[in-house]
Amino acid sequence: MSIAYRPEDTPDGRPAPTRRERLFRLQAEIDDLESAGLTWRAAACRAERDRLAARYAAAIRQGADPAG
Repeated sequence: MSIAYRPEDTPDGRPAPTRRERLFRLQAEIDDLESAGLTWRAAACRAERDRLAARYAAAIRQGADPAG
């Protein structure tokens, strides 16, 4: 299971992680999976990270806060 999640996944009222935090968490998960030898799962996480990074870059180009 990926640790990246959307704001609607926090029903207990915790603030949702920012895009940047999600990218860092995904990279940490990728590193952990690769060190455990689960390269197939790390590849799936890399694809998820790349999709998130593309959305993050598009949001910044449209004027969104880079920290958010």
